[in-house]
Amino acid sequence: MVLRQSIGLEGQSARLRHISGLRTRQTGLQNLDDSITSKPVEEGSSDAAWDSAQLVKFLHVASPYVMRHRGRIFVIVVPGEVAYEPRQLQPLLEDLLLLHGLGIRLVIVVGGKPWIDDHLRAAGREPRFEGAYRVTDAAAMAGALHASAVTYTTIAGHMSRAPFVPMVRRHAALAPHGGPAVQVVNGNFTVARRRGIVDGVDFGLMGQVRYVKRDAVEVQLAAGAIVVLTNIGVTSSGELLNCNVYDVATHAAVELGADKLLCLTGQDVADLGLPAYLPLDDAEALIARGAGEGGAGAGRGVDGAFTFGSGEEVEGQGGWGRTAGGGDRGGQGGHEDGRPPPRPPVAPADTELQLDLDSWQQIGFPREVVAAAVACRNGVRRAHLVDAATDGAMLIELYTRDGTRGVTMIATDLYEGIRPAAWRDVDGITRLLTHLEEVEGYPLSGWLHEVSQRLRSITVLEREGKVLACACVADLGASQDGARLMELAALVVHPAYRCNGLGDSLLDYVEQDARRAGYGRCLLVQVGRGGYDWFMERGYEPAGLAKTSPLLPRVCANSLPPFAALYSKEFVELDEAADVPAGQRIGF
Repeated sequence: MVLRQSIGLEGQSARLRHISGLRTRQTGLQNLDDSITSKPVEEGSSDAAWDSAQLVKFLHVASPYVMRHRGRIFVIVVPGEVAYEPRQLQPLLEDLLLLHGLGIRLVIVVGGKPWIDDHLRAAGREPRFEGAYRVTDAAAMAGALHASAVTYTTIAGHMSRAPFVPMVRRHAALAPHGGPAVQVVNGNFTVARRRGIVDGVDFGLMGQVRYVKRDAVEVQLAAGAIVVLTNIGVTSSGELLNCNVYDVATHAAVELGADKLLCLTGQDVADLGLPAYLPLDDAEALIARGAGEGGAGAGRGVDGAFTFGSGEEVEGQGGWGRTAGGGDRGGQGGHEDGRPPPRPPVAPADTELQLDLDSWQQIGFPREVVAAAVACRNGVRRAHLVDAATDGAMLIELYTRDGTRGVTMIATDLYEGIRPAAWRDVDGITRLLTHLEEVEGYPLSGWLHEVSQRLRSITVLEREGKVLACACVADLGASQDGARLMELAALVVHPAYRCNGLGDSLLDYVEQDARRAGYGRCLLVQVGRGGYDWFMERGYEPAGLAKTSPLLPRVCANSLPPFAALYSKEFVELDEAADVPAGQRIGF
């Protein structure tokens, strides 16, 4: 309650109580929202102290993510089926206002299919689709314009409520005149062209997106506004066209260089049972398998290779319980022998990204998953599939370490090339360890001369046949408190490849593997020069002198010099849903 009101929202205690019902895996977050939305308690009471403690704990948990996300561009896809239902839309808009208040630059892409269908049926017409595209005649276009107006004005109206005065008055001076909490803007940001006549079918005013005006959108975001893109695109001649929400959103995410694409999803995606983290290669392979099992085929270019082609519209049917017209599920094809499709290249800045929704639909795979994969393959760092029926899932996903059920993140594989060391890696590992010990001055206690004997305890990161990084671990037995101990004896990245996240990926992988092997704590022993700030930023805490620390078994401590310092990191316990092999989830 405190968090939402502090950025200008009021009366949302019920929403936070709903969020508290989500199953969060982060220790200390359970029942948090009930505690901070309960009725006022007297100062000095135990209830007041408990409320404050829980709120402080939550703020500490969320603060790294607040700082990380601040100033980033997130593109949020709100399908027409979600926008059509006030019970889903209003809580979502409250969450989006919170994200905006926390410094995220938001581009909301909202669909309008239900309004178009209703408009046509009110006129005695049935919606018509050919493949994945709506045949958009004058009547359908009138419905599309109506949908665009309704969705934008609904979003703008909800987000225009002024701040909650009692909260603002306590901490800041009131503005002389009340006004909207935020600016919500819409405009001719989406440039499109007619789909035209395809296979003898005239699609009328059905549009396919050419590009989203990046500079114009960025000006609005820089000014602190929330940008709303609807189903309407404009041509260079000033004609208005009806476009597909996923076509608009994918272009916006790629062309704006968005940090994240977040898609609200329906039952069709939930039925897939996707894991919390899906590497991009695995997502593409999953789509390709779906194409082989039930798809009619994929779009192919002149060279016979798979292509995402060009196109737009149909935002609708599968998974949302609304069944007017042809399907709207999407996918990505593969080769006839079952091999995954080749990766589509990232489009140069001066070319137009083209999407073929016909091929998506023919494969019969949920279009949200395909849109997420296409966006990631074309430069978007991460895409999240968020179950629209799970209240508050977007907030929990973005501001806690382990997220929540009902959300899948697709990302370029952060663990690509990480694997257990093999005999062919001995020379590469030796070169890295030699540089670490002899050039950078970190003693390795015999590891340098025992690489071949300790291969089972070494993990490498390899790219194109070259070992770019390695991590060496050792089992230390059990500590006095019973925790099984692992020592991270060395973690080194080739100097030419540092500052690219390789060390983070390797450390995360090794820690995941250690947790699954039953280790409860990881120790670092500092005996060389230099600081360990990099590790402290990743959860390792100073634990005093290694020789006298109760965390280190005596048999290990006795061999260390008296000045050796110890660092320790506890491994957080995870539930069964998160207990997956190393490299199949991100972070702890």
